[in-house]
Amino acid sequence: TRYKAFLTHIFTPFVLRNKPLKNKGHILVVDDEPSMRTTLSILLKREGYQVSQAAEGGEALKILERMKCHMVLTDLKMKGMDGMALLRQVKAVSPHTEVLIFTAYGTVDSAVEAMKSGAYDYMKKPFDEAELLLKVARGLEHSALVKEVHALKEALKSHKGEEIVAKSKGMEEV
Repeated sequence: TRYKAFLTHIFTPFVLRNKPLKNKGHILVVDDEPSMRTTLSILLKREGYQVSQAAEGGEALKILERMKCHMVLTDLKMKGMDGMALLRQVKAVSPHTEVLIFTAYGTVDSAVEAMKSGAYDYMKKPFDEAELLLKVARGLEHSALVKEVHALKEALKSHKGEEIVAKSKGMEEV
């Protein structure tokens, strides 16, 4: 039994680390560099996210038409449709989908423009993996909370305050 306990102690972290995680959400990675798309996809899949990839903005929009994505990670500078134009299109089609923009050519002006256009966050390449994963998790949490608030507001609009159920005569008079 001590040998079994020893093996459990040694191998449990390995098994837990390599165990597939529950799907935490669907993320679309958009970048014209295949190596960046692959790297981000591996990182996100390892954390339990479902990941789709697109090489440019038009392809990303076609994917968004076919399937629901909770978050879009996009490069700012790409051939064809750039990240800023993609951000605006995503927000027009799916306002609750969070968009995180990353770029190697970041400026304060582009970051401000992205945030004003509805980006959840903005990161400069190269970025720290832990920081990226934290921003993704917070972005998805923010999206879920916004959806919940929206649903509650809609439920409140449809609720009529005249539907009070009362058993006492005094309460019925009120």
